[in-house]
Amino acid sequence: MGILDLIFGSKKAKTAPAPRVPTVRPNRPRAPHQQVLDQHFAFIEEIKVHYKQREQGPKFLDRAITACEKQIAMSADDSAAFKADGFSPLPSHTGFKQLAIIYEKQGNLTGAIDLAKRAKREGWAGDWDKRIARCQKRLKGSK
Repeated sequence: MGILDLIFGSKKAKTAPAPRVPTVRPNRPRAPHQQVLDQHFAFIEEIKVHYKQREQGPKFLDRAITACEKQIAMSADDSAAFKADGFSPLPSHTGFKQLAIIYEKQGNLTGAIDLAKRAKREGWAGDWDKRIARCQKRLKGSK
């Protein structure tokens, strides 16, 4: 086949490609730890979407906070699911991090410290020591 055949097409009779047969996979339920991780990642997306929209109105920040709180509420299950999936150490936890940021911005330094301490205690990756130190320094400076 030459370059002109590629450009203008070959004069040979073209045969239709064989029809593709879709692969049928049995409907298998996901493992329980996978379902937990699916929910964990769904909360991450919800947090990101609502937090980006926070300037559009207070309901968006409230929704981001609620999603953070829901993700944090299932952090023990998340931890077990990540470990069952072979993650060691644990990755960062968006709910803890984002809610700590929100608390810091709102001046709720005690709340931010408590969240950071809990996240660190549970083994979630992050700059928890820096956040704790920064918030404690700000607390001392405000007294």
